[in-house]
Amino acid sequence: MSRRADTLLLTAMVLLGSCLSFGMEPMVGRLVVPFYGGAVHVWVTCLMAFQGLLLLGYAYAHLVAPRIGGWHLLVLLVPLLQWPLGFSSPYAPDAPIGALLAALMRTISLPFAVLTTTSVVAQLWWSRSRLSEQGEPFWLYAASNVGSLAALLAYPLIVEPLVGLSAQTQGWSALYLVYAVLAAAAWFRLRPVMGEAPALAGSREDPVLAWLLLTAAPSALLLGTTNHIAHEVGSFPLVWVLPMALYLGSFIPAFAGEAGWLARASRGWMLWLAAQIVLFAAFKGNVVWVVLVLSFVPFTMLCIASHRMLYELRPPTERLTTFYLWMSVGGFLGGTAVTLGAPALLDALYEPYLAVAAVGIGLAVGAKKAAPEWTPWGEDAGQGRRFAGYLTLLLLVAMGDRAGFFHGDVLARHRSFYGVYRIEDASPSEGLPPHRRLVHGGTVHGIEGVDGRAGAYYHPGSPLDDVVQARPEGPANIGVIGLGTGAMAGMIDADDHLVFYEIHGEMAPLVREWFGFLDGSPGSVDVVVGDARLMLQEEQGEDYDVLVVDAFAGDGIPVHLVTREAWAIYLDRVADDGLLAMHISNRFYDLRPVLAKLGAESGLVGRFQQTPAERASLPTDFPSQVVVFARDEARLAAFDAAGWRRIEEGQDLSGVVWTDDYSGLLGALRLN
Repeated sequence: MSRRADTLLLTAMVLLGSCLSFGMEPMVGRLVVPFYGGAVHVWVTCLMAFQGLLLLGYAYAHLVAPRIGGWHLLVLLVPLLQWPLGFSSPYAPDAPIGALLAALMRTISLPFAVLTTTSVVAQLWWSRSRLSEQGEPFWLYAASNVGSLAALLAYPLIVEPLVGLSAQTQGWSALYLVYAVLAAAAWFRLRPVMGEAPALAGSREDPVLAWLLLTAAPSALLLGTTNHIAHEVGSFPLVWVLPMALYLGSFIPAFAGEAGWLARASRGWMLWLAAQIVLFAAFKGNVVWVVLVLSFVPFTMLCIASHRMLYELRPPTERLTTFYLWMSVGGFLGGTAVTLGAPALLDALYEPYLAVAAVGIGLAVGAKKAAPEWTPWGEDAGQGRRFAGYLTLLLLVAMGDRAGFFHGDVLARHRSFYGVYRIEDASPSEGLPPHRRLVHGGTVHGIEGVDGRAGAYYHPGSPLDDVVQARPEGPANIGVIGLGTGAMAGMIDADDHLVFYEIHGEMAPLVREWFGFLDGSPGSVDVVVGDARLMLQEEQGEDYDVLVVDAFAGDGIPVHLVTREAWAIYLDRVADDGLLAMHISNRFYDLRPVLAKLGAESGLVGRFQQTPAERASLPTDFPSQVVVFARDEARLAAFDAAGWRRIEEGQDLSGVVWTDDYSGLLGALRLN
C-alpha cells in the first residue's frame, strides 16, 4: 500500500471519528429532552459537558497516548461499556445541572471522550511514522473539522427530518465499530514509533497565554451566540448546530496551511464590517432571519481570525499534543464562563459582546508573537487603536440595548439559566396607553394596563378569553402551561381553581411583585414549578376542565410539548368533556398542521381562531392564534358561534405525526 493510500486511510479514520463525535451532540440533546425538559440551559449544559470531555480526551492524547503506542486500540473498546448509544435518567422537571451532568457521564461520556482523541492521536501517529516526511500533520485538524461540520449540518437538514432517534442511535453504534476497525488498520499500516510524552508545560517559548485566549474567547462567543439565538428562536437542533458548525468550520481555512482567501478576508477590513453588523443586529429588537444571518457573519469572521492566529502560533510537531491540550483548556474555560459564570454574574445577555472584546484581546496578545502582518489591523498601530476604540463604543451601545436601556422605563431585570427578563413601563414616546409589560428577549409575554386590564394575548375578547369562558358551569378546574404575567388568573370566577405550570422557579415571585393578576385573581391560583410535561406525568391531580398549553409565544418551540407522547399525557389529565387548547402565536412556525394531525390521530375535533381585528380595542391588544380540541363536536358549539374554523381546513394531514423519536421542525417553518 502506497503512502498516499496510508494518508487516505488515516484521513478516513479522522473524518469518521469527527463525524461520530459531533454527530452525537445534537442527538444527545434530543435524547435528554423527555427527561429534563426543553429549556435552553439543558442544551448549554450538554455543551459544557462535551467541552469537558473534549478536555479529558486531549489530556489523554497528551499524557498517555504517546507512551502506550498500539495499546491505544484497547482504549477504543472502553466505549463498549456504554454501547449501544442511548440515554436514560430519572425524570427531573427542574433540570438541575448536577443531575444532568451525572446522567451524561453515566450514559454517553465514554464514547465521546474516546472519539475526541482521534484528531490528535492521528497527528501523533503521522509525526512518528514515515508519513512525517511529507510535512506537518496539522492539516489533519482541518480535516477533522470538515467531518465535524458535515455531521452537524447533516443532522438537522438530513438525519433528523428522515430518521427517528432510535434508528439514529442504532446507526451511530454500528458506525462506531467501523471506526474502531479503521483505527486498527491505520495503526498497523503506519507502525508509528513510541516515545515519551512531553511535559505539560511544554517549552518555555510556548505562547500559552495566547493559546488560551485565542481558544477561550471564540468558545465563549459560540455559547454566547447560541444562547442569544436560542432565547429568541427556540432551543432545538438547527439552532444548536448552526453556530457550532460555523465555529468548527472556521478551523478549516485557519488550519489548512497557507492562508486562503477566507482566512485573509478575516483581517482588518472584514473585522470593521463585522463590528458594524454587531451594531446593526443589536438595534433589531425583534429577531428576523436576516438579522440571524448577519449575526453569523461577525461571529464567523472573528472565529476565523482567532483560529488563524492560533495556527500561526503553532509549535513544532514534537509539541503538538501540548498545543492541543492548551486549546482544549481554553475552550473549556470559555464555555464554562458562559454556562455557569454569565447567569450568576450578568443580568443581561452581555456575554456575546464581552466575548467579542475578548477576541480582540486575544488577537492583540497573539500579535506580539506572530508575524506583524497578522495583526487584525495590519502594520498601522494608529489604525489598530481606532479600530479598538470604535469596537469598544459599539460594544457599549450593544450591551446597553441588551440591558433594555433603549426599550422604555426598565424597572427590573432578572437573569437565570432560562433567559433574561425585563419589567418595563411603557415610555410616553412609544405612543401607547400607559402599561407595564414582561419582556423576554424581543418577546412581550404579558401586559397590564394602569387600570389592571390585561393586554397582549389575554385581552377581553381574545381567543384565549373565549377558551376560558367556555369552561363548564360551576366550579372549574383549569390548568395553564406557561405563567407569563399570570394574566389568565384574572379571567376566572371566585369558585374556580387555576394551576400554572412554570419551568422557571423564580418567575412567580417576580410576577407577584410587579403584576397584580395572581394576587388579584377572584379564584384560587397555584403555581407548580418544573417542566410542565414531566410534572403532569408525575403528579396525581384532578382532571382539568380546561388545559391550556401557552408555551409557544416566545418564538421558541418546546418540541417535546407537541409530540404524541405529550398529547397522551394531556388527554390523560383532561376531563371527558374538557377542552385542550394550544396558544400557537409565533413569528417563525405554523403548528396548525402538526396539531391537526395529532388531533385526528386521537379522535378529537378541533377549531382554530385568529383574533379578529374588531376584538383588539387597544394598541396593546395583540393578535393571537389559538387551537382548541374536544372529544365531542357538541362541546365546541360555542366556538362555532364565535366564528372559529375547523382546524383541518386548508391543512395537509399527510405528514408524519410528531413523536419523541421524530419531529420535523423544519417543515413547520413559516416561509412567508
